[in-house]
Amino acid sequence: ALGACLTTCRESASSLLHRAAHYIHARRIASELESQAASWQLLQHLYCSGYTPAGDSLAGAADAGGLQTYREQVAGIVNENPDLRRCAQVVCWLESLAAQRLQEAPAVRFAHHEGLWRETLLTSGTAAGTIELDPDAPSRGKLKLAAGDVKGEERLAAQLWQLIRAGKVREACQLCCQAGQAWRCLSLAGGGEWGPLPVGEAAAEAAQQVDQQAAADELSWQVEGG
Repeated sequence: ALGACLTTCRESASSLLHRAAHYIHARRIASELESQAASWQLLQHLYCSGYTPAGDSLAGAADAGGLQTYREQVAGIVNENPDLRRCAQVVCWLESLAAQRLQEAPAVRFAHHEGLWRETLLTSGTAAGTIELDPDAPSRGKLKLAAGDVKGEERLAAQLWQLIRAGKVREACQLCCQAGQAWRCLSLAGGGEWGPLPVGEAAAEAAQQVDQQAAADELSWQVEGG
């Protein structure tokens, strides 16, 4: 029933926006319907989803003697503690709303290695004999990024934020590498490809992608690190 309510609200909102004669009024009503759909969706996540928000199908490492990775331990705590579980369900809801908006927004395209600050490299190299530009070079050398590179940075950062708030840390890391900023990918992936503790769809994706061998590797790194 809640699923039907969500669909009806969003279909009504979409149809109203196509009536140009009453666009402003329709926009307000569409916004109210979207808010109502979001409220129903929150109730669905809290009371009708029937799933464990931090995932319930972790592969686990084979022959690990009952040992679990930190991620598995934390996921178990979140799923079993009522307060933490409720918080995780709210995060699932917020990420699903962000993912919906991201899906409906126009696609944002980035050229290969667009984030390499080529304009700044050429300008600083001509002016000061600089022949390389690592991520810390602007602050270390007291250089400002060129206007074109600043725009590119803002555009990239905005898209990364949209992906991360939708729970898509893996896609955000892939975008960093595509843009030529592998260093930023490593900073985002400090907690793993799906973040420190994926929930909702991200947790389901992680459960499908992380097999027993990957879990064993993670556990061995964890043991070696103390």
